[in-house]
Amino acid sequence: MDKETLEGLVTEAISRGIVGPSLLISARDANVISVRTISRPILLRIYERRLKHTGGDPILLRLTEELVNFLAAYPNDELVMIDIAYHDDCHTFLLARPETTEVLHWMRMFGKRNIETGEE
Repeated sequence: MDKETLEGLVTEAISRGIVGPSLLISARDANVISVRTISRPILLRIYERRLKHTGGDPILLRLTEELVNFLAAYPNDELVMIDIAYHDDCHTFLLARPETTEVLHWMRMFGKRNIETGEE
């Protein structure tokens, strides 16, 4: 995926409240953008287990619960994970429809978080 396509997906996701406006700036700063198909049931099992290991971090718990709830409600077995890598080794992960036409969820537990708000 190129930056222009990513920016279009992020802009549309911002308009629907799926991602925050700061993500558009981050998308422009991307070093590498990777896209791969991922199994929703497998991802759901992984994050259901991780809920038990949030280490008492209320923000991490909330963000992980949001992801688990999204995955539990998503009706299909496949998603696309978009990995946006930056020069400083940080990553942003987005989940999208298999045809990569719409961002469905922002995995905000990754990347740089404001410890107070959980926002990037």
